[in-house]
Amino acid sequence: MPKLDGRVAIITGGARGIGASIAQTLAEHGAHIAILDWKLDEESDQIVHAIEKLGRQVKTIEIDVSQSEQVNAAIQEISEYYGRIDILVNNAGICPFGDLLSITDEIWSKTLNVNLSSMFYLARAVAPIMQEQQSGVIINISTVSTQLCSPHQVHYIASKGGVDALTRALAVALSPYNVRVNAVAPLGAATAINQNVEVQQEAWARSGVPLLLRNTLIPRHGVPQDYANGVLYLVSDEAAFITGIILPIEGGALLI
Repeated sequence: MPKLDGRVAIITGGARGIGASIAQTLAEHGAHIAILDWKLDEESDQIVHAIEKLGRQVKTIEIDVSQSEQVNAAIQEISEYYGRIDILVNNAGICPFGDLLSITDEIWSKTLNVNLSSMFYLARAVAPIMQEQQSGVIINISTVSTQLCSPHQVHYIASKGGVDALTRALAVALSPYNVRVNAVAPLGAATAINQNVEVQQEAWARSGVPLLLRNTLIPRHGVPQDYANGVLYLVSDEAAFITGIILPIEGGALLI
């Protein structure tokens, strides 16, 4: 089993959904956790208590990750609190569904800022720390929607396509410092970001593109733990020879 004893992991969007599952999974394997999220409330308290019950330290910071000043301040605070940063999981993201003509300038900019720019800001902020340590792992959460495109996510897909390119570029830029950078690309899960199925269906219908039912070779929907397991592997020493990849976790949907 992967061991992360004593390592410090930052998870953005870690208070709920896939991010919370990643935070708890890394804690279960020995990591101390820092959760960055736009909203800390009773729901986020649950994941904090779960991590504390494991005997791990956990720090939470309420933050807008699309604002570089807030990101820089949060990374400095975490670095001073723990004394090191070993893992960054860029999970925070938004996906406001809408057909092409309903995507306003504001929606476009916000989606790119939260989904893509934030990952750059965070990677840039942790890079000096990881460079000095001569070690570290960054995981960006992408999506298989960059390959299984849909007409009601043009802005989201564009932002995640940027995430894939950013992942590869960072892997090259940080390689001299023994810092690995990879991405996990989920198929999707029933979390808050996409649970309003009716809104998705209406947006798709307005697009005029026929609604296609996509299947998976593994006959079930993906769940947050599936994606957390992929992150766990990529941040572990078992993946020490892997960098610059986009790992699809999609039940075989790309094959059919």
